[in-house]
Parts: sequence; C-alpha cells; structure tokens
Amino acid sequence: MARIDKRVRLEPDTEPTRVVADVHRDTVPRLIERGGEVRAVVVAPADYAGLERAPRSRTYKDELLRLAGAWSDLDATQLLDYLNRARGTAPPSPAVDDADGHPSARD
Repeated sequence: MARIDKRVRLEPDTEPTRVVADVHRDTVPRLIERGGEVRAVVVAPADYAGLERAPRSRTYKDELLRLAGAWSDLDATQLLDYLNRARGTAPPSPAVDDADGHPSARD
C-alpha cells in the first residue's frame, strides 16, 4: 500500500465524494481525522485488493475489525442526513474516470 501522508480533517463542509475522487485519481490513501484522531482511511481499489490477499493472522483480523469500527461513534442517521443535504446543496461533481481512464457511467 502507498504511504499515507495525506490527511483530511472531517469538518461540516468536508466533501466525501471529493476525497474518494482524489484517492481514485492519485492512488494516495487519505487519513480522515476528526478532533485530532484518525477516524477512517480511504484507499485505492488496488491497495484494498492487496489487503484482502494479506495473510489471515489473528492480529490482521483484529486490526481489520478495529478499522471497521473507526466511525462507530458517529450517529449513522445524522451522517446520512448530512450527506443527503450536501448532495442537494453542492454543485454536481465531475465524473470520476475508471481505472482505464474512461469516464464512468452516471445514473
């Protein structure tokens, strides 16, 4: 996996789709932080595929479970409401190209 040297502060105006598009474009993982604490990591598909092929040790499984709960303190309903409001007020984002550089299909 690429070295993680980019950090994104989770603020009310943070655009999750932009973070995902940036990771897709440059394949550099992003640490998502709130209150000085890392809450999540966004990685490129190739890096994620590498994680899936990693040895299945007990430590590895424990680490994956810990990462899966990184946003457990967030209220899911509030987060979804925020994202839905943001979709309605933010200008449309440009389409993200697929891995071959072709524009992705939009719904």
